[in-house]
Amino acid sequence: MTDKNTKNQLPGIFRFLIKLFQIILYIPIQIIFIPFAIIGLIDAIYKEMKKSKKLGVSFTAVQALQYRWLMHYFNTRPDPLSVAFIKKFPCESHFGLWSTFGALIISQRLFGFTTKFGKVDEPGEETIFSTPGRRVLMFDRIMEKYVDEMEQIVIPGVGFDLIAMQFTEGKEVKVFELDQVKTLNVKVETLKKAGIKHDLITYIPVDYSNESWVNKLLEAGFDKTKKTLFLWESVSLFLEVDIVKETLRKMADFYKRKKSKGF
Repeated sequence: MTDKNTKNQLPGIFRFLIKLFQIILYIPIQIIFIPFAIIGLIDAIYKEMKKSKKLGVSFTAVQALQYRWLMHYFNTRPDPLSVAFIKKFPCESHFGLWSTFGALIISQRLFGFTTKFGKVDEPGEETIFSTPGRRVLMFDRIMEKYVDEMEQIVIPGVGFDLIAMQFTEGKEVKVFELDQVKTLNVKVETLKKAGIKHDLITYIPVDYSNESWVNKLLEAGFDKTKKTLFLWESVSLFLEVDIVKETLRKMADFYKRKKSKGF
């Protein structure tokens, strides 16, 4: 009985020893990164808080972009476009992110040391760390599933997400992205500086408090007769319930119009 219990404990003990060895290797790498992390954090805080406020950019939009960076470097979801974007983005510090998470990234790649950062749990087992990643992958799957069936894609409150570029390159589909004018101005300017091709996307600046996003969409060339995917990713989290319901109703109205015409 004792021998059997010992055998059952061995895998657990073995995993513990491996983890302990990884931590021992990780600590000196992290110590080396400490002075860089201090400088990087100062730079990141300045850009994320001060620069974003000056440019009128939402801090939550910056945070969403951060997680895509993390998923890329922790090998959860390749996203070279977001990385190239961040390098030229005035409201985020690529150096700050690398100096903060570099020791963890290097340790994972060299000897398999893993943490919660960039990790995506199975549906229903998400944590506060993995929920953003699960959402990103969920919207990826929606795009992958429907992009070839669509003639148009509309992304309200797109922020600095580059999902349309990742999934529509070479596709015969028209993309409309809507957001606040300051957000889109910064986005387009950053895309130009990063050398990222973006001319296939129609950007629609909207003042939601004074303008109708529906009218702005129609004025930009949206065709009510074409099969369309509305991908509303995250803005609804920050809106009143009544506004969310009204927005969804307007999206459904487009669908009803198309259905009556045979779509």
